[in-house]
Amino acid sequence: ISNPLNTKNISVIPFPSANKLLIACVARLDCAFKGQDILLQVLSMAPWTGREYHLRLYGSGPHLEYLQSLIKMYNLQDKVTIEGHV
Repeated sequence: ISNPLNTKNISVIPFPSANKLLIACVARLDCAFKGQDILLQVLSMAPWTGREYHLRLYGSGPHLEYLQSLIKMYNLQDKVTIEGHV
């Protein structure tokens, strides 16, 4: 399936300095294939610990409870929410 990039500007967008970054991850909650566990681990480390962001995980799958426990373990309750399948 051909799925070419459909944009004229492919330059790197600088990280915003003052605004809260809103991130969405739309995928089946299956860490073996989608890597949400790795994403949460990275967000729990510097430099992300000092950044203003909010991650919303959209989807359903076998690792919902596991991801909820990782969010608590990494103390990301204020920065990460699981929105479910929408």
